[in-house]
Amino acid sequence: MHIKNYFLILLSVIFLFHISTLFAQSNHQNVFTIGSLERPAELTLPKEYDQNKKLPIVITLHGYSKSGNYFPRLFAALESVEANKHILINPLGTQNSLGNYFWNAVDDGCCDFDSQRPDDVQYITGLIYQAIELYNGDASKVMVIGHSNGGFMAHRLACERGDIIHTIVNIAGSAYNDFSECATTGYPNILNVHGTLDNVVSFQGGLINLRSYPSAEVSTLNWALRSGCETEASMVASYDFFEGIPGNETKDLEHINCQKSNRVALWKVEGGNHSLSPTKVSLTNEAFSWAFNSNSLGEKNNLIVPIEIDNIPINSNFIFSNLTKEDGKVLIEIYSASGQFFGDCSIDIKIKTSPIYSLNQIHELCNSSSNLSQTESLLLTLRSDFEGYYQHIIKNSESDVVTNFSSCFSVSNDFSFISNINSSNVKDKISKVFISNYSKEKKSISLNLIDPKTGQLIGKWSSPIISANGHYFADVTEIENDLNYTPHKDEFYYSLETILDDNDLSFLGHFQVSLISNIYTDLSLKCNF
Repeated sequence: MHIKNYFLILLSVIFLFHISTLFAQSNHQNVFTIGSLERPAELTLPKEYDQNKKLPIVITLHGYSKSGNYFPRLFAALESVEANKHILINPLGTQNSLGNYFWNAVDDGCCDFDSQRPDDVQYITGLIYQAIELYNGDASKVMVIGHSNGGFMAHRLACERGDIIHTIVNIAGSAYNDFSECATTGYPNILNVHGTLDNVVSFQGGLINLRSYPSAEVSTLNWALRSGCETEASMVASYDFFEGIPGNETKDLEHINCQKSNRVALWKVEGGNHSLSPTKVSLTNEAFSWAFNSNSLGEKNNLIVPIEIDNIPINSNFIFSNLTKEDGKVLIEIYSASGQFFGDCSIDIKIKTSPIYSLNQIHELCNSSSNLSQTESLLLTLRSDFEGYYQHIIKNSESDVVTNFSSCFSVSNDFSFISNINSSNVKDKISKVFISNYSKEKKSISLNLIDPKTGQLIGKWSSPIISANGHYFADVTEIENDLNYTPHKDEFYYSLETILDDNDLSFLGHFQVSLISNIYTDLSLKCNF
């Protein structure tokens, strides 16, 4: 930053500090007027305000021709103040010759039609500094959220003041058509929210005052390219935010794995119009949660494309197998069948381990707000930062039937590792290991018996001689007896891994047999992360 500009901003902050001290007034206990005499702005604090605790700052920017109270009313910003305990700044643009208020977001575009050229970047920057100085605002958590012309302005601020802005949320606006006009001052989170039936600022892009603006998807992609994210957006979730549109109309399309450790996403509202109202939720609150309350950016950015598993009964169990040489983790998000977010968590999966988690355990780990006793089925989103596989197993205690409910985007072709093998402590179900020898000669196949919780080797077992292209069924009790191994009292499962040599070509499969119902279940199918 040039020294001259620095001192201009510093003088502006000092001026605003004194003006605010003299001019601050309260309509209610927690509502104040800040800014200058020429351009005041309303600042709202949570009712239980602790001046010693730093609070995030949210700035709301109205659309063209709208009043100052327009945004908080339409998108329930005041609800977010209490829900998330943040400072809310609600400024007012400049009035033009028609009496309409606007933001000077894009030169000769939207929406300084009289070429008045107010310096809205410096004005809003001054309000941010004032909230930091006077009300202990958190300089590391500044979010700008704008609608229409305010959304255009949010993008300009991300370009010119990306050094102080954590997140921008553009609702039904757009960014620069020529993205080279957007200065690189930082890499804030970018969230575009746009309805596909917007006839004011088109989802597909268009013209305002003879100046082009890009489509919502291109606007998002430009930021993704700058941030080093994946160019192909992944749908990580869907939400039911808006009245009058059936189903989960809002698709969360994220460009993941951003090299700059930020997030870039488009919430595509199928059937949404320009006003995006009425809403079933506080859109400000939802945007705040996306920016600040989601799992940490570093966790999400290195994770593989998310896998969505729906129609999950409450008696489900999940097996996560880490086949790499490093510890990893699985990030889980829980939703209702209609897409309502219930909770999320990260589970550590050590190398060579295959832990089993019941849906009830996942529910508790993720602090889920759902009531499992009143829930027919759920939806899980899985992300992993390791290579491996997962299985979805249903255990029905009444019918004594085990079902492999795994539904795969990508079926695992790793036939050398299997898990969820019952030890002899499971009295009502026997695991049978299916070993095929696809080598050109008869031979014994050697296997490692592994503790799935710790990844530790229990012992090495070798099968009887299997003819070429032949197979052998081994009961787990046979493996335990050959190894002279007795499982401890709370050891119910094993993993098995083929010990391969250069000439081995084998296949491991897994069947469970119910001794009560005499039903065989093939548990061999597993899904890649």
